[in-house]
Amino acid sequence: MKCGGFTNDKQPDETSSEILTQIKPKCETEMNAKFTTWDCVSYTTQVVAGTNYLFKVNIGDGKHISVKVFQPLPCNGTELELLSCTAI
Repeated sequence: MKCGGFTNDKQPDETSSEILTQIKPKCETEMNAKFTTWDCVSYTTQVVAGTNYLFKVNIGDGKHISVKVFQPLPCNGTELELLSCTAI
């Protein structure tokens, strides 16, 4: 990991599942789609004034999307912010 950069890929865990469950409706709205499959393949993190998460998500039929989410520090709020949701 480079100082200030993203970590190496991490395997899905409880934290990644919880964040992706919360952000799924926003991503569906942004992409104008309903995802019946929504499985985290891997993710990386970057510590900023909170944490940026970059997820690789399996949406079925061999397709994946990249989902970037910002989680603010607890003192600045608790709502997750969807930064981007794009096909890869």
